[in-house]
Amino acid sequence: MNKIVTKLRRHGSSFTPVAILLVTACMPLGTPSTSTSSKKIYYEDKNYETYVGNVIVNYTQPFIDLSEKGPIKLEFDLLTNTFENLQARYIYCNFDWTPARIPEMQYLPSFNRFDHKSFDYSINTKTKYIQYFFELSRPILTGNYLIVLARRDNPEDILFTRRVVFYSKSVSIAAKLRVPSQVNQRNTHQQLDMEMWYTKLDAPNPQQNFKTVVMQNKNWHSALVDVKPSIMEPGSKKMEWRYFQGETTFPGWNQFRFLDMRTLNYRGFNVAKVENKETGVQVAQGMDKSFGNDSYRQLIKDNNGRMIPGNSDPGESWLESDYALVQFSLKSERVNGNIWLTGRYNDWLKTNANLMEYDEENQLYYVTLRLKQGYYDYRYEVESTDLPVFEMEGSHYMAENEYDILVYYRAQGRFYDEVVGFTSLNSLEFF
Repeated sequence: MNKIVTKLRRHGSSFTPVAILLVTACMPLGTPSTSTSSKKIYYEDKNYETYVGNVIVNYTQPFIDLSEKGPIKLEFDLLTNTFENLQARYIYCNFDWTPARIPEMQYLPSFNRFDHKSFDYSINTKTKYIQYFFELSRPILTGNYLIVLARRDNPEDILFTRRVVFYSKSVSIAAKLRVPSQVNQRNTHQQLDMEMWYTKLDAPNPQQNFKTVVMQNKNWHSALVDVKPSIMEPGSKKMEWRYFQGETTFPGWNQFRFLDMRTLNYRGFNVAKVENKETGVQVAQGMDKSFGNDSYRQLIKDNNGRMIPGNSDPGESWLESDYALVQFSLKSERVNGNIWLTGRYNDWLKTNANLMEYDEENQLYYVTLRLKQGYYDYRYEVESTDLPVFEMEGSHYMAENEYDILVYYRAQGRFYDEVVGFTSLNSLEFF
């Protein structure tokens, strides 16, 4: 498999491509797979085919109150001109995203197969695609659900999977953020303290009955899973998490970098160059540099890692939004380790697709991604034996971040985990 390789050289204040990238995979882009073999399923947010484009589930809100009404919306692009007959289904999962031992009829009011409601072809775009729209029935049981999108004639030939969580508020949660207890983290990290009351639930062994998950900016890969309470009060049905050794701390990071690609007719913010060619659109992002030794960028407003779909070109609809090959560049000396470009645009995954390569001649890291028009938050994550993950971004205790807390409950005699508590908080409320 070949991969994208584009280099940029600086000429004055602009960037000029010195080599055109070519994307090749196991099949040409835009050609559906003809494979009918089964694929190994991963219980995470993942694309299994190279021509899967933008995927939006429930308007990008993965945590859903079960008491709300209406179906779950699923919208996605396949970068092809060939219509495919597809189906979606749920898999009910435990708190750790392993499949649960529970019949479908216990968590769904209808047959667990959902066909598309409609589809449309892209209009006047260099990259041709078909946009599909699905509506999935709302389940009747809280918990972790993996949405699986596959070919209708072979449910094991999967195109993508996405995670959603349905919750109730059967327990009460109180949480706050503060400066960490550990001295060496006080300038760089944020500590979460929390309390939970479960007066409405029967929990003879609360440490076994309850599991908690805490995540920062909707990132499952850095989530704290099943952190045991530090204090338990069975008489008042209360549990507390107040630690002193960093058990519930997260790096504060910095404000996210951003790319405004809502238009491809001229340069948006942090866009150095746009080239509309017959073969497609190529975008050069403005050269980034390390913020590792800089102060907190508090004047920069971000979206906590989100990708916001959008097209700001006058008179154009979402179906006229195009895809572009976007070159990201980071000026830096070579580090002892790897650097990835991450964000919610790729569900925080670290794969070969977003692993940055190093250009010795120009002393920079680079990677090229295929992205649809929109506004993107992103950051550079380092994996190294001697450098912190936030080496390129810096990390500050007062940085703005979103936190989500999920409480799972397994009743006596059951083999699945319901979600009985959920709350969100923002660090700006406390720092």
